[in-house]
Amino acid sequence: MNDDDEKRRDHKYLQSHKYNERIRLKSGTFLHTYCPKCSESLIVNGQIRLKATNPDEKEGVLELSPYLNVFNHHSTMDIQPAAELHDLRCPHCNQSIVHPEVMCGACGSHTAELSVAAVHIRVPFLICLKEGCHWHGIQPEDEQLLIQDASDEW
Repeated sequence: MNDDDEKRRDHKYLQSHKYNERIRLKSGTFLHTYCPKCSESLIVNGQIRLKATNPDEKEGVLELSPYLNVFNHHSTMDIQPAAELHDLRCPHCNQSIVHPEVMCGACGSHTAELSVAAVHIRVPFLICLKEGCHWHGIQPEDEQLLIQDASDEW
C-alpha cells in the first residue's frame, strides 16, 4: 500500500468542516475595531480614534488606520520618532488598553490590545506602542481562527 492509497482511504475523516475552517486576512482588510474593555466601536470618520499619553505625560488624540498593514496615523500631540507611548485609552470608557504582559515581537516595547472583527468574529489584536514600529499580532490561540496574510502556514 502506498501513501496515495492511505490518503484516499482517510480522506473521509479529514474533510474540512465549518468548525475547523480558518479565514485568511489580507493586507488592506478593513478591521472593525472595538474597545476590548467596553466593546464600543473605535472607528470615527474612517479612523481608529484613541486617547494617548506621550512619554512627557502630555495627552492627546491618536488616530490610526483601520486597514491591516496600513500604518498611517495622526496625533494631536508631539510623538518623537522611536518614542514609546506611555498609555493608550478608550475614548468611551477611558480605560487603558495597554496589555499587561505581551511585549512587541519586533522591538520589545509595550503593546496595546484592540478587539477587531474582519468577518463575523472578534479577536484580540495587539499593536506596538513605539512610534515607527509596525509590529502587530494576535494571540496564538486566535491563530487557530485567523491567518494573517504574511503567514507561512498557507
